[in-house]
Amino acid sequence: MGRRPKPANEQLRALITEAGVSHKGLARRVVELGAARGIRGLAYDHSSVARWLAGEQPREPVPELIVDVLAGLVQRAVSTADVGMADSTVAADVGLTLAATWARCVADAATLWRADLERRRVLGESRGA
Repeated sequence: MGRRPKPANEQLRALITEAGVSHKGLARRVVELGAARGIRGLAYDHSSVARWLAGEQPREPVPELIVDVLAGLVQRAVSTADVGMADSTVAADVGLTLAATWARCVADAATLWRADLERRRVLGESRGA
């Protein structure tokens, strides 16, 4: 069984068009904003933006950087949903009760695992600062 292709991110495409920014320009602004906020190691270019438009979601904190860059360019409030990306905030009660189905249990465990990895990555970067 093969992977299903991810749907194209038309919301992001529409905002990029509205902002009048090139793929290269968006990537550069995301990297610059990340650097200004002390986030090291961001290396995005026009091909990264093409992958986002093809449905790939970058890891945190990049979706929020994309939102902030585009909000500044279009001069209005923009959310992660507006750019076609999921909000990565983990609910405070995830995993506190046993889910009713095995699929939900696996999904909750995966959510907690990803959040832990992200926390460790952020803590590791902050130690190097």
